[in-house]
Amino acid sequence: MLTVTNKAIDFLMNLMEKLEEDQKVRIFLDESAGNHVLGMILDQTRDGDEVIVIQGIPFLIARELYERSKPIEIDFIEYTPGAGFKISSSLEGEKLPS
Repeated sequence: MLTVTNKAIDFLMNLMEKLEEDQKVRIFLDESAGNHVLGMILDQTRDGDEVIVIQGIPFLIARELYERSKPIEIDFIEYTPGAGFKISSSLEGEKLPS
C-alpha cells in the first residue's frame, strides 16, 4: 500500500504543474548511505513498474521493490532550515549486507 499525505500531494501537484506532462514520480531504493532508504525522482515508466495514481499524480516503483517495502508513506515536512519529503517504509532501519 502507498499512502501520500495531503501536504505531500499539494507540494507535488504544484511541482507537476510546472513540468512536462509525461513526468511521473519514481520511488527508488537509495543504498548510498549504507542503509535501505527510499528516494524519489522524476522518471518515465519502465517494464516491471507498478504504477499507482493518487489524486492524479502517477507514482512508479519497481514491482519487486514495492512488494518488499510496502507499506510506504510519503509526507512533506517543514523543519529548520528547510523542508522535504519523508518516505517511511518497512525497509526503514534495514542495513545493507556487508
